[in-house]
Amino acid sequence: MQVTLTQVNRYTTKQDGTPLTFPDKQTGQPKAYTSIRIKCQEYGDKVLSGFGGQWNANWAPGMKVDIEYSEKPGTDRNGNAVTYYNFRKPNQLAALEQRVIKIEQHLGLQATPIAPQTPQAPPQTPPQQVDTVEYPEEEEITPDQIPF
Repeated sequence: MQVTLTQVNRYTTKQDGTPLTFPDKQTGQPKAYTSIRIKCQEYGDKVLSGFGGQWNANWAPGMKVDIEYSEKPGTDRNGNAVTYYNFRKPNQLAALEQRVIKIEQHLGLQATPIAPQTPQAPPQTPPQQVDTVEYPEEEEITPDQIPF
């Protein structure tokens, strides 16, 4: 969904000044990240949270950007029920599919959603008999026989 940004804030540290980190999946070591909080015209005063990356590094108020929006129920530090508003990078394949559907509709064609592809194992072929080749006995090659 395309939204118009009204506010963009980036954070790399917590309120106490310590870096924002999460455990790396492979090493388990802390890995730093950037948190982005945005407001946009389409959602009014709601603050949407997401992760920083190259795809949103240059965002500024007034820009129109594509995001995928979600809501998640949770609890705050005091145990009160809250709703978290999140955004993430849109699924590019889903966006492409929507564009194709719009084109097909414009051309009067029947829009056909693309089914997700699942990888299939290659067909099994039975082992074949391999002919053996008889090679002559190896001769010893001396350095003076090498042409270079």
